[in-house]
Amino acid sequence: MGKAPTRKHTGGNRQRHNPSGLISVADAQRNADTMMVDDETDATTAAATSAAVPLINKMIAPLPGDRAWAAAGIANLVSDAGNRKLLLSKGLIDMLVSQIANEPHPEVLLEVTGAARNLVLADNTVANEFGRKGVLVGLDKVLTHCRGLLDGIARSIPASNPQEEEARKAVHPVVANVFLLLNALCTASKSAIRATSSAPGTLSLLLSIVSAPRNFPKPVISAAVALLEVLTEDNREVHAAITPATRSALVHAYLSAGHPSSVDFTASVAAAATMYNLRGGIDRAALKRLRGPDRRAAETAATQRELEWIGAVLAFIERALPAEVVDSLLPESFAYLTGGSTAASNGLPTEDFMMEIETDSGRRDSVPVEGTVDKVYEALRDRVAAASSALELLANLTSQIVEPGASEEAEWMDDDVEASAAASSAPAGVEEADMNGDDNDDEEMGGGPGDDEGDDDEEDPEIAGLAEEVGATELAAQLAGDDAALAQLVTATRSAVQTPFAALVPVLVAIAQWTVPAADEDNDGDRQETSNATALREQLTTLRVRALAVLNNVFFAVLALPTKKRASHPFPVLNLIMPVASDALPHAVVQQLYAALAQVLESVATASTPAGAEVAAMALGGMWGLLKNFDSSVDMGAASWVPVSTAQLQALVQFYWSSAATAGGSDDDDVRVKLVGLIGVLGKRQPGHLDGNRIVGTHLVNLLRTPSTLPPAVLAETLNALFDVYGDKTYDYDAVFRSELNGLAVLRAAVDGVKAVTKGIDRRRNRALRDACDEALTNLRGFIMYKQQEYRA
Repeated sequence: MGKAPTRKHTGGNRQRHNPSGLISVADAQRNADTMMVDDETDATTAAATSAAVPLINKMIAPLPGDRAWAAAGIANLVSDAGNRKLLLSKGLIDMLVSQIANEPHPEVLLEVTGAARNLVLADNTVANEFGRKGVLVGLDKVLTHCRGLLDGIARSIPASNPQEEEARKAVHPVVANVFLLLNALCTASKSAIRATSSAPGTLSLLLSIVSAPRNFPKPVISAAVALLEVLTEDNREVHAAITPATRSALVHAYLSAGHPSSVDFTASVAAAATMYNLRGGIDRAALKRLRGPDRRAAETAATQRELEWIGAVLAFIERALPAEVVDSLLPESFAYLTGGSTAASNGLPTEDFMMEIETDSGRRDSVPVEGTVDKVYEALRDRVAAASSALELLANLTSQIVEPGASEEAEWMDDDVEASAAASSAPAGVEEADMNGDDNDDEEMGGGPGDDEGDDDEEDPEIAGLAEEVGATELAAQLAGDDAALAQLVTATRSAVQTPFAALVPVLVAIAQWTVPAADEDNDGDRQETSNATALREQLTTLRVRALAVLNNVFFAVLALPTKKRASHPFPVLNLIMPVASDALPHAVVQQLYAALAQVLESVATASTPAGAEVAAMALGGMWGLLKNFDSSVDMGAASWVPVSTAQLQALVQFYWSSAATAGGSDDDDVRVKLVGLIGVLGKRQPGHLDGNRIVGTHLVNLLRTPSTLPPAVLAETLNALFDVYGDKTYDYDAVFRSELNGLAVLRAAVDGVKAVTKGIDRRRNRALRDACDEALTNLRGFIMYKQQEYRA
């Protein structure tokens, strides 16, 4: 029914009846030499192109069966660029828009809307042209007519004539296909979103269907909620139209355990994403306009509503991911990719589904509801996409999970901010002085704009911050080695939204550890598989990446918490990873999680592909972020939580130089940046020996011997790691840095190279990277002075 066309490896050539009388591909092949096609065009494509022209003529044929066949054929042909260009040149868009507005037969309308949707999916640049030619007016007209048919069905009013009775039989597929077409248009065009939002018939029907999922079949519900998700993203007009009853239905009818049978996993994920778009109906701008007690009361109520819908979303994801993904989707995908049978294929036909329709002449005819597709693949594809959306939603909720009640401004950070938040400061008194330089001139002169006599009694923020940091350090020293006390602290401080997330961590790890089966190879070593299998492998790899991304976001968001948040809990990340209702010990949990992430890295360590590099970057980011949360100045820091052997350190250094680390492309330095950050944590405070530091220090110093050859992001992180490892007198590794590596001389020689790399970054195009390199250069000069003074003393 207008599904996105896919190629299926059938293993043979079969002919089937063609009642439309259109030229076949075989006949067209015989005349291909008369067609004006490019010399390099594949012969099969040329034949299909020659067959595309008569389809346009059949779109206005008198018999609805012919029109349905023509629309179904176009739906399959538009995926090919050559066919699409030819059909568009023959006025395809005008014809589709006209038929959507005027086609009386619902069976033909099904295929016409499907063809239009496939066209938009294949080339989203046509979406605006569809809009300019009035397709949304026609779709609103169709849905308004469908609303009348649905009302008659709901009220049990008998059909007034045979035509209405036939229309009622097809109304649900028509509505679903129109919603799917609108979804494609709105995804491709902002103007389509505005037009759909202001179409009264469309929005009214959409909300009535979403609010009553028990009254409609599964395809209608899935299409409706997916469209609502698209429409509610940053769209205040639609937000205002959604009633509390609809919001309540999204939570209780879609996210609860007792949802109706018409609501599947895909629809529930879309409903959860819609709730995220609505943010529980909280108008933050209106809250800011309030003052005094009214504002505080409103903010308290808003926070409570926010926690309620976030809790419902997390409870749904906690319940659904293990059953839908780990226990079902992943095994079925493995079976599909390895040639085995899958549960997903039960009850799913592998050939076209034919629909009987009555033509204008009164005879019955069979038309395909959709082109030949691999329906098992389509089912798996849609479920993997829904699982990826659920993980993306979980990542978007990071700030609210880490810090319940956090405002919208505290959204989780992008990669640049993550790296900045994770980077350690230079030795005491170096970075702070350099960073604050000119900004404190007014304060030093005593003439700052905020100075007044009333400020004398206020506490200095810097002094307060230092006091909080000292308090957090003292508390960490008391609890770092006491697993029982830490477990009790987690139980006492873990919030209601952190509990379901902690239960999800093993599920995220299981998804990340799942290995996508490799494609079979022929005798020549070339991989042979269908395009569907290749697409599914890519989707499953993305699923692994998103599971790891959730952990990355959480770890780095905890690192970004202000120091005062650690005054009562030195290791708040434990609240998010400790198992619920378990006697597991914190140190053991951290070690197991690190080992699991290391296993994910090992699984792609030899895969020199962009997909493998993406998984590796996320695994390294998770390992780095996890250890940074325990990188305190007490009890040997992260080393006391996760002991790492010298063999593991050597393997990480070797991986830096491997082709797998650069498989993401010349512009993708993510793997090496995160690897350097990780070994920077592992290189300091190794208890009892210098061997680990010697491996790390040698690698970092060797990189800085040729700084101009390093990518800017890698250079900045290498310098930050070196400052962290060798900037603390308490753990003095001068036996390595000063005596064996001659580190100070290497750093002096590197200044000019670092400066050249820094000056080569365009601040207007990449401000964050330029700022990071500027800071690293400033700290390098300060670090050299610091070490010179230390050696003189």
